[in-house]
Amino acid sequence: EASKAYVMSLFMKDNDFAIFRSRDLMHWEQSDSFTLQDAWECPDLFLLTSETGENCWFFWSADGFYYQGDFDGYRFHTDGVKHCAYINRIAYAAQTYAGIKDRVISVPWLRLPNDGRTFTGAYGIPVELSCKKTSKGFALLQKPVRELKEHAEKMESGALERVSGQIVCQTKRDKKAVLIEMHMKDTAQEPYIWKINKSLVEYTPESGTFAVDGEAWQTCTGCREFLFLIDDRILEVFFDGGVQTGAFVLREKDMAFETAREAVADYAAYEIM
Repeated sequence: EASKAYVMSLFMKDNDFAIFRSRDLMHWEQSDSFTLQDAWECPDLFLLTSETGENCWFFWSADGFYYQGDFDGYRFHTDGVKHCAYINRIAYAAQTYAGIKDRVISVPWLRLPNDGRTFTGAYGIPVELSCKKTSKGFALLQKPVRELKEHAEKMESGALERVSGQIVCQTKRDKKAVLIEMHMKDTAQEPYIWKINKSLVEYTPESGTFAVDGEAWQTCTGCREFLFLIDDRILEVFFDGGVQTGAFVLREKDMAFETAREAVADYAAYEIM
């Protein structure tokens, strides 16, 4: 709106992108071209505002690589440093909704293997994008859209039993997703261990290693805040307020969550209606 034109970001080839402008959606002129490390396909360009009111433009590519910078309506100015929104390569080709004025909402495709059922892949949960200022610039944050909890039912204490020092969460309703917010203790013995749908899930704060059934990925170190979204065999995890996320495949589709109570500072669980 500020530059009085429609703006299109376009993937060209390899790691090359371009920006085009139009006043009528029929005639387009190229206003910028640039190359971004490792980026390719499905570009997106959006402005985010931090909680302190600071603005930053982000250029996004298919694998969740993003690049912070400034955009004047014609050219995107960036330091070219690649940041990773995802810790693995299941989420892909996320795109933002148009016409939502108070927030930026993004939805990825999850590249899931076929497990013998009649589909391959699924949509990830819609997320709200925001950012925060850090010593290295701005970090992009993702969190599930607010409507998820608005249409969820908090699970009663009866479903969150403490059995032999364990937090146990099992839904009694068929095919319902569960959202669990969990803050771990700073003094907890490492690594943190969760059993989710018969999969062994581990995170080591010192190294930033996150593993599901022995397969490991690297995320940020020192995470204490986790959000788990469990739906069928899909596990989506949001680390430290959404600084990074990951999507994973669990062993079983029946919901079962368990972790040591002594490692947990506080938690809440919701059944998605």
